[in-house]
Amino acid sequence: MRSSTFVFTSFVALSQVQNVLAFTQCYYPDGSIPTDYIWEPCTGAEFSSCCVPSEGDICQPNGLCYY
Repeated sequence: MRSSTFVFTSFVALSQVQNVLAFTQCYYPDGSIPTDYIWEPCTGAEFSSCCVPSEGDICQPNGLCYY
């Protein structure tokens, strides 16, 4: 019973993380969605700075982008 509870709890937790990440989007200041680079949010929060890891940007633990 304990094993099945752990599996169920893990599944629910992971599905919630996936839901947050699935709806996190980066936008330009004018509200448009970037199409020139692949931007990634630094956190799963509602508002986050975004980085372009392919260009060497690094998301820092404080949620800001270092480039």
